[in-house]
Amino acid sequence: LPNGRRRWAYGGDFGDSPNDRQFCINGVAFPDRTPHPVLEELRYLQQPLGAELHAIDGSLTLRSQQDFAGTEWLALRWQLHRAGVLIAEAPMVA
Repeated sequence: LPNGRRRWAYGGDFGDSPNDRQFCINGVAFPDRTPHPVLEELRYLQQPLGAELHAIDGSLTLRSQQDFAGTEWLALRWQLHRAGVLIAEAPMVA
């Protein structure tokens, strides 16, 4: 800005026409590339697998959330933590 101040600007703020005036900086990152809080929700919603731990026998069921792709590209590992301290870890074998 002429007075030396900085701000985020978009659709129409530059005298541009046509423009995307309805755009309101509501993506998953701010213009300075810092993550928007919704990014964590998006990461959860797009995870490739869902997991269910069965309390009775301690087994774990993994289900693919992908409709059109397999899971061959995934490399799974398990970790066991106690009070935030890593106790054991290893690759998960199918």
